[in-house]
Amino acid sequence: MDQFEVELDALDRIGNKRLPDIAASIENAAGELRNATDWITRTFDTHGEPHTEQPYLFYLFWRPGNDCHHAMDAMRRVFADNRDTITLAAHAIGEIAQRYRRADGQG
Repeated sequence: MDQFEVELDALDRIGNKRLPDIAASIENAAGELRNATDWITRTFDTHGEPHTEQPYLFYLFWRPGNDCHHAMDAMRRVFADNRDTITLAAHAIGEIAQRYRRADGQG
C-alpha cells in the first residue's frame, strides 16, 4: 500500500497566512472600488434610481450613472463573495491540518 504524507507546516502557512493575506487584499481592492463608486456616484448624481425632481437636469447623466452604479454594485458583490470564499477556504485548511494532527497523535 502506498504511503500518504501531508506537510502540516505547509497547510498551516496556507490557512493561517497566505489565504488570509489574499482575503485582506480582496478587501482592500473592494475598498478602492467603494472609493471609485463614491466618486462616480457624485459625478453622475445617481444611486441607481431615476431622479423624479427636475429630471431634465439629470437626463444626460442618469443613464450612464445608473449603468455604472449597477456595474459597480455587481463588482462589490463579486469582491465580497470572493473574500468570503477565501476566508472559508482558510478555515477549512486549518481544520484539515488539525484533523491530520489528531489522526497522527500530534494534537
